[in-house]
Amino acid sequence: MAWLLNPFVQNINLFEFHILPFAIIFILWAFYFYQKNKFPAFLLLTLLALLVREDAALVMAMFSILALLDKKKARWIIWPALLSLGWFIISLKVTSHFAPDGQYKFLYYYAWLGHDLKEIALNALTHPLFVLQHLATWNNFLFTLGLLLPFAALLKPKYLLLGLLIYLQIILGGASNSVIALKLHYSALLLPALFIAFIFTLKDLFGSEVTATSQAGGVLTTPGVLSKIKKFLMKEKAFTLTIILLAIIYACLTLGPLPAAAKKLLSADRNRTISGIKKEFQQSIAQDDKLATTYDFLTPLSSRARLYSLHYAFIGKRQFSETDYYLPSDIDTLLIDFSDFLTYGLQFPHISAWQAYYQNGDDNIRKLLADHDFAVIKLEDSVALLRPGENSDLELYQVRPEFDDIQRRQRLNLDDKITFFGWSRPVIPAAPAPLLPLTLYFQAQKKLETNYQLELILEADDGALYKKYYPLAYGIYPTSEWPAGVMIKINYRFLLPPEFRDKKFLTKIQLLELDGFITLDGLRSVVPQITKIKNLGPAITIPE
Repeated sequence: MAWLLNPFVQNINLFEFHILPFAIIFILWAFYFYQKNKFPAFLLLTLLALLVREDAALVMAMFSILALLDKKKARWIIWPALLSLGWFIISLKVTSHFAPDGQYKFLYYYAWLGHDLKEIALNALTHPLFVLQHLATWNNFLFTLGLLLPFAALLKPKYLLLGLLIYLQIILGGASNSVIALKLHYSALLLPALFIAFIFTLKDLFGSEVTATSQAGGVLTTPGVLSKIKKFLMKEKAFTLTIILLAIIYACLTLGPLPAAAKKLLSADRNRTISGIKKEFQQSIAQDDKLATTYDFLTPLSSRARLYSLHYAFIGKRQFSETDYYLPSDIDTLLIDFSDFLTYGLQFPHISAWQAYYQNGDDNIRKLLADHDFAVIKLEDSVALLRPGENSDLELYQVRPEFDDIQRRQRLNLDDKITFFGWSRPVIPAAPAPLLPLTLYFQAQKKLETNYQLELILEADDGALYKKYYPLAYGIYPTSEWPAGVMIKINYRFLLPPEFRDKKFLTKIQLLELDGFITLDGLRSVVPQITKIKNLGPAITIPE
């Protein structure tokens, strides 16, 4: 029950697919054969664990330390360390050889210690105070507390040694990232050590008095406060069991995804229609299309042979690399949720390695569209389907000295930075979802440094209120690119939420500056978190 309710197990299962959790079963079986003194079987399971991923070696190497404490024969001490550390070094050398930058890419997380593995190891050993200062952070404290919580901190220290190097791997990798690691898959290699240590504590506490004393390593003779606590827990078994059950349940409800999943199932989903739009767009793409897409579509389309993430094309660099990234020349479909361009604005400026490249992201996308002659063939709300060489009258935006097709002129000065000239309601083909077509006309009064975004506000006569953020000019042509004195025409097809489809309502458009960060929601999906909003001038009112 503790395993099934463990929040880290649930987070691993719900977060995106990774190969790392497959090491868990091999590590647990390796420990089983270690306990049974079956050395050939132990070596086989060690090799299987090592094949999962290179950092599984950091767990298997610690079996040598455990064997030393258990006073096992020399082969139990020598071979786990020899195989694991040898495999770890070879793995890093091989992957570095084939990596575009010529080094193991995850050393990026330890760049504060040095530029390569040798320099990182040397600095860690020669500057211990610097390392301790890096470790002694509030995030690392919360990470450690979170790890212990599902077990009520009742863990036998000796078996925690199996996870020591993995623990250091995470907390040394960046103090600001350690807490969020609990919501991802990174705890996978810690789980065997945690549960083994938990199991042996349970055996001590709930076994017979003789067994408990011997298994605890002389627990009844342990001096000090710990001895008294252990004696009390062994004596008051009902109390101990209650504490353990409360810790398991509390951790499950606070650190795991079950409450968010229950809320999702039981409450009405306001975004059900946008989910339907996305599903319809996905189904309209042929299976053999060579496709680049945004975050939300990657998982449902991941079985395709040719699938590319558009965010790399936006940044123009490979992951943790200085190597340029280009989509292949034969790409034939783009499926874009332009909401991702808001996410990019909250994600990349806060990543030191990608800050400089973020400023060129819109240029990269405009170049991609121009070079491949992509045209928008379908647009609903923030979702668009683009193909090269198609004849389409649908344009996301246009740039001209002036436009003479403005149906309703409404000149409005927005803080002496942008002028709003009016709006039009174009006639569009019928769509399965009710859309609010709206064309907006703007002009920058001067060269702008800030990229402003758009907020759609719907106010119904009965008091109902709906708000949603959109990237201005779809994020492809941000305001920092607008030349002064030139008009920008932007064509939107906003999705009407279900509660507004049979009501009279007022539409408002607010330009604003957004700031924040990206985080994981309760269902372990990446979501933007807006923390700062600064309006640009008054809201633009558009009658029904």
